[in-house]
Amino acid sequence: MYFKIPRTGFYKEIGPHRTGEILDLPSGQFHYLGIVDLKGAKLFPEKRPVQMPFVGWRLEQNDQWSWLNPDTVIIGCLVEEGVFAVVDRGKPILRRLRG
Repeated sequence: MYFKIPRTGFYKEIGPHRTGEILDLPSGQFHYLGIVDLKGAKLFPEKRPVQMPFVGWRLEQNDQWSWLNPDTVIIGCLVEEGVFAVVDRGKPILRRLRG
């Protein structure tokens, strides 16, 4: 799975594995740790759901991008070491923002 992050003047692509990329979240800056299945995310003793800063995603490198609406976010799992993007049944978990 691949994600797009907005950067100044372009979109950066990050993949499913730990990259060393620093992500800006509302609660601070954290290392991107890759993806984790929902069942695996539930096993972390101290975790917190967070909104990932992604604007698009795709399953495979040659797939077309699925762009998110401005009121939709991908859910991540914040742990002590950094943050994972959470997937369920092979797709990212999406949530609509209220308001």
